[in-house]
Amino acid sequence: MLPKNQSMLSFEIQGRILSFPADIGDAVKAGDVLASLDASEIQANFNQAKAQQKLTSLALDRFKDLKEDGFVSSQELDRALAEYDIASSQVEFFSVKLRQSQLIAPFDGLVQQRFYDPGSMVSPMQPVLELIDSKGVEGHISVPQKYLALLEIGASYAFDISGKTINATLERLAPMTNVGSGNRLAIFSFPQFIAPGEVVNLLLKTQIKTIGAWVPLSALSQGNQGLWNIYTLVDNQDGSKSVAREIVSLEYTDGTYAFISGTIKSGDQVITGGASKVIEGQRFLNQ
Repeated sequence: MLPKNQSMLSFEIQGRILSFPADIGDAVKAGDVLASLDASEIQANFNQAKAQQKLTSLALDRFKDLKEDGFVSSQELDRALAEYDIASSQVEFFSVKLRQSQLIAPFDGLVQQRFYDPGSMVSPMQPVLELIDSKGVEGHISVPQKYLALLEIGASYAFDISGKTINATLERLAPMTNVGSGNRLAIFSFPQFIAPGEVVNLLLKTQIKTIGAWVPLSALSQGNQGLWNIYTLVDNQDGSKSVAREIVSLEYTDGTYAFISGTIKSGDQVITGGASKVIEGQRFLNQ
């Protein structure tokens, strides 16, 4: 189970951390201030820039009046206008720096981790807080190719989570990253918050029409290309028995037993311990 959004938050400017209005475990809303830098120097520069903007604004107004009366040239008016624009850009610059001195929550969430304490110096892009989405989570399920026909984008499916049944919506299918895997990654959206890391089981109903057999899960050993091995006892001409390996496909499991199909035949004696108990070709004498 994974949060829909998970972000490592950092400041865009260098500075000394002044405070953490939000700490580990706190629930926050989008737009809340999570951490602040000491912005006293930036505030002083901002105030100075505002004063300079006001001064150049007054000067510009006087030059406009004088220009109408013909006492100043167009060049002098343009110079006054440029000085006002420069002062205004400084105001905007330090206004942005003041905003950047605060770490703002980009979405509703829970503070997962805090990496620094108040008083620490931090550089731009250094992670300061980790925030996870609190509105919903996603379940990432590896689905074998043969079951993909049972899934439909946008449909609701049941999940078993710690003994409780909760429904989730299939948002999308993505290819698995493992080379050679025929499975697809199904991503489900849950409408409620569930602790990230929780193990979930997708409950799918299907009918399988095939010839096979039920065996204990302990009888199966991992094979190649998604197939499985089981070990059986076969009769030899001298009256002894030997261990043979059979390749099977796992069709279904209930957690204790597995329904398999493959090269097994009716009457085969399956070794329930699998490869943990015997090796292929091992012989046994009848006692």
